[in-house]
Amino acid sequence: MAPSPRSDQTLKLAIRILKFASRLLSLACSTIVIGLSATSFHIFLTTRHLPARSGAPAWARPTHLWPQILLLVLAVISFAVSSLVLASYVRGHRRAERMSWLATAVSAASFVGAIVVWAAAGAGLQTWRRGQGGRDMWGWACDGGSKHARLFAGDVDYALVCRAQDWNFVCAMIHVAAESMAAAVWGAAA
Repeated sequence: MAPSPRSDQTLKLAIRILKFASRLLSLACSTIVIGLSATSFHIFLTTRHLPARSGAPAWARPTHLWPQILLLVLAVISFAVSSLVLASYVRGHRRAERMSWLATAVSAASFVGAIVVWAAAGAGLQTWRRGQGGRDMWGWACDGGSKHARLFAGDVDYALVCRAQDWNFVCAMIHVAAESMAAAVWGAAA
């Protein structure tokens, strides 16, 4: 038995709402990651050249920044794509569907690419933090009992950078969930 036109319209509306919600969640997470990363980089860049105290530098020499840069670049790309899709929804559903298709194509073969990239970025952040002796921004900032943390406590807000990076990791995992949700909705609609 074929679905009734009314139930078909209800299903289409639910799918549109879920697509919109997943892009809104992606935009929100991207905005948070961009803001937290900007704060962390500001603190790092303004304090990295502080002279060493009692032989301890303010930041690891060298501080490995690629995990945070990767996450920031992904957030900026995700922010731009989500903004375009949401702006298209405002201009009309058909246009949004075209933009959504473009967003899907651009984000590395759609949702699977986004899920893999965000999961890899989150895992990379966590693995790098633990495997490099804390020589990245996150690991160094979260080493609260260290000599550098005591010596530079008045000049460097390590706790803020640590919390910001913790939340960046959480947002990366939320991105994975949002992209998975979007993939499921997209798959159900196909």
